[in-house]
Amino acid sequence: SLVKRLVVAASATSVVRGTAKSSIGTVRYVIIPVNVHGDDKLGLYVAAVNLDAVLADVAQSFQGFLFVALLALILIGLVAWFVAGRLLRPIRLLRDAAAANSATDLSARIPVTGNDDISELTVTINGMFERLEDSFASQRRLIDDVRHEVKTPITIVRGNLELLDSSDKADVDAVRSVALDELGRMSSMGSELSLLAETRTPDFVELAPVDVGD
Repeated sequence: SLVKRLVVAASATSVVRGTAKSSIGTVRYVIIPVNVHGDDKLGLYVAAVNLDAVLADVAQSFQGFLFVALLALILIGLVAWFVAGRLLRPIRLLRDAAAANSATDLSARIPVTGNDDISELTVTINGMFERLEDSFASQRRLIDDVRHEVKTPITIVRGNLELLDSSDKADVDAVRSVALDELGRMSSMGSELSLLAETRTPDFVELAPVDVGD
């Protein structure tokens, strides 16, 4: 049947190319007319290739490539997931430490492993936590000291006023003197607190050369 089709498709004057379906598969063919000098008969030179057989090897190779590519993609994904997890672990620890720290407890620290950029960031964050903890501790001590310093003169003035004999001029003068002294002490403390706040400004201290002898 294939030969019959080739004879029908052939041309006496030109090369014919075509594709045919046969029992052996898809055939790609070329038909070339052949004339012998002195012979009036026409011959046909036919070259045919079984495309299914040729492409079967290509398809098999392609399937193998797909399998290897899929396997490689899965392995790369697993390695990337593992590496990303290792890289992002300090950031998760940083998030947990930041969530665990509060104004009453700043003792949480992040464990430092390795010597990469993430580790340096972890060291920096730990240093920031330490400075914050020291700052909050200093603030609490300052508040406790101020509370004590304010409470003491108020207690003294109140005690003297409660024991004051308003009919005794000397007692009134003494209590007045004590009250003025304690109020002056409170006013001085307020000025000192204001000065302490000013020490935090960048231009509070101006460095300049001095004569040590003077």
